[in-house]
Amino acid sequence: MDLNVFEKLEMKIDQLLEKNGLLEEKCRELLKENSALAEEKALVSAEVERILGKLANLNRESP
Repeated sequence: MDLNVFEKLEMKIDQLLEKNGLLEEKCRELLKENSALAEEKALVSAEVERILGKLANLNRESP
């Protein structure tokens, strides 16, 4: 077999490994962002529930 074929395969494997590393890093970044957004969503939901509770109390107190 031609040695050039093996060199091309090795280069392609190296490219794919590099691309895989970049994709893994992007995945880690997206997971961090997702976690931060989930925390923010929980805080906003809690605040909305608190406000709705106050509104419900106001409706009960109104004549």
